Amino acid sequence: MKKVAFIAHSTTEHWNRFWFEPQSTSSLALFRIAFGFLAVCWTASLAPNAMAFYGPQGVMPSPPARQPFEWGLLFWFPDPPVVIAVIAVTLVAAAAVMLGAYTRTASVMLALGLMCLEQRNVFITNGGDSLLRNLAFLLVLTPAGAALSVDRYRTAHLRFWDFPLHSPWGLRLIQIQISVGYLASVWQKSGGQLWRNEEAVWYALRVEDIHRFTTPGFLANSVFITGALTLGTLLLEFALGVLVWNRTFRPWVLALGVLLHVGINWSIMVGFFGLLMIAGYLAFISPETATRFVQWVRLRPVGVRRTCRVHLGRRLRSASGCRAVALRRLRLGRAARSSRSTVRPGRTRISSTAGVPVGQAVSHRRDGDAHAGACAQQRAQDEGGRSRLTSRGDPDGSDHCNGEESRGDRKSHSGGHLPASSSQSSVEGFDVGHREQGDEEDAAG
Repeated sequence: MKKVAFIAHSTTEHWNRFWFEPQSTSSLALFRIAFGFLAVCWTASLAPNAMAFYGPQGVMPSPPARQPFEWGLLFWFPDPPVVIAVIAVTLVAAAAVMLGAYTRTASVMLALGLMCLEQRNVFITNGGDSLLRNLAFLLVLTPAGAALSVDRYRTAHLRFWDFPLHSPWGLRLIQIQISVGYLASVWQKSGGQLWRNEEAVWYALRVEDIHRFTTPGFLANSVFITGALTLGTLLLEFALGVLVWNRTFRPWVLALGVLLHVGINWSIMVGFFGLLMIAGYLAFISPETATRFVQWVRLRPVGVRRTCRVHLGRRLRSASGCRAVALRRLRLGRAARSSRSTVRPGRTRISSTAGVPVGQAVSHRRDGDAHAGACAQQRAQDEGGRSRLTSRGDPDGSDHCNGEESRGDRKSHSGGHLPASSSQSSVEGFDVGHREQGDEEDAAG
């Protein structure tokens, strides 16, 4: 008895968790966007042939006989303006569902518009049209505008990229619709003679009126390939109806389902059925995966801009670095050339031996040579009175010349310049004299 009670309690808990435990609405938001886009395309595709399909002068001038519970706006008002108005309202409602603007009202209007159009002429509808109508009705029961929608932006624009938690029972109905659709297809196909004999694909590849492209001969004429495709289609649809509920097998069967419908739509014109089934797969994506995908899409433009800025910054830094190196090399080259070349006016080069500016040393050398020549000429004119001039110390004689040289040397030392005839030893003696003078001043202090 306890075991039965435990099983009943566990079953009830799993049932409530499956239908009513709040979860993120990211998966539902992705499904709503994809479904709304396909609804817009479906309605827009009817516009060029609206009067031919639903008008009083079209392929069905009067509405078909109605069953007791069948109804539609075009049953009572089949005039062309009403047909155009119904298509326009349906198109606007589909766009509003895709954008999430007044989502609940837009979903109701979309479901009613699809029902009115399909009930007006049942001979042009197919499985994709019926699936579109059913999904539109189920979307009315869900909080489809809770995330990634205009409604979300109007109510909480600061938390636009957040996904509020809601009960998923409406989303579960959409999932069951997809799963039951596959199981019903397998049940119906398995009862047909062509599917049991593995000949359904072989016949489908020979109906050229519904082909988009010419089927290759090796594929259409191979009994083995067409038989394998027929049997594989049944097995895959059964897996999509059953194994899609298992978290481990779900990604694999959904990927195979996408390949199946893409291949069918590539080869055969089946309308919007395959695309709607692929959109229905979004309802099976876990909320965590859907949230990560949305955040990746949201941050991708920022990452691209950041990458561009990084690469641009690196290129600018590289260019500035190369420019700085080139300028440094240019300065070093100019300095080397100026050190090797002769002294130019306005430029001063330091002597490598005495630390004296070379330009000033050259000028002192020239002044000293001129002064020595003048003194020699004066001594040659007055050779007789040399002794008298020397004994008296007359400043007009040779002592005058020597004194002028001494004063010139002192002036040169006071200005920090040396004559050109001075050697390294004279510079060192000058430094020693300054040091001794500094020592005397320190002692006096």
